[in-house]
Parts: sequence; C-alpha cells; structure tokens
Amino acid sequence: MFICDLQGMKKEEVKVEVDEGRVQLSENAKVDQVRASMENGVLLVTIPKRELKKPQTKVIQIEGN
Repeated sequence: MFICDLQGMKKEEVKVEVDEGRVQLSENAKVDQVRASMENGVLLVTIPKRELKKPQTKVIQIEGN
C-alpha cells in the first residue's frame, strides 16, 4: 500500500502507472489487480498479494542397516 499526500491536486491531474524499473514490488504482487483511490488530496494505491506456497518438507526414509 502506498499513501501520497497530494493536497491541491485533483484526481484528473494524477496518473498512476505500473512499469518495470522503479519501485520494486514483491514477487507475489498481483500487478493486474492494483487499485488507486483519491480522497481529500490523499492518494491511496493498493497492491494485493497472492499467498506464497510454503516449501513442503518430505521425510526420506534411510534404507540399509
């Protein structure tokens, strides 16, 4: 989530873009679901995340004597 104070600006004057090479997002960011809203001069950009799967641990039985 990003919060920016843009007092005196209208939402029509603000452009939010997601591209490569600026602020690095986590690998589980859902870039296609980014939302932005502006109220009373405060811009709120929300970037949802998908759950990362935890690596599974597999116990290997040791054979032999």
